[in-house]
Amino acid sequence: MSGWTGGQADRWTGGRADRRTSGQVGERTNGQADRNMICRFEELSNNAWPALQTIQYDGWILRFANGVTKRSNSVNLLYPSTLDPEEKISFCEHQYVVAGIAPCFKITSISEPSDVDARLAGRGYKIHSTNNDLT
Repeated sequence: MSGWTGGQADRWTGGRADRRTSGQVGERTNGQADRNMICRFEELSNNAWPALQTIQYDGWILRFANGVTKRSNSVNLLYPSTLDPEEKISFCEHQYVVAGIAPCFKITSISEPSDVDARLAGRGYKIHSTNNDLT
């Protein structure tokens, strides 16, 4: 896992924004088997640690649980997207600010767009924590 702090999250709420990865940091995968395995793992994790509210937004899953844990209060970029990534990031940030929760982005090696790390960094987000899942 890796996480992002700073950016609009700090300006709007004084909180943290999070970025987490599965697999090696900075490593991307294109294999369908890897994509399916990571999606399945994330789906199981989301079900095991449910949020109080979930919004499905063009392949991204926004999870809200009154700010108690990052896993249940994060945007999980799990499925392919079609909308403009900058607009989507802004939409997500707004939803979390309205809920009084610092925006938190959970990123895996299959997250789209592939340059989401640079996009978040460009908004002032910084890596917070990292995790390498061994399979």
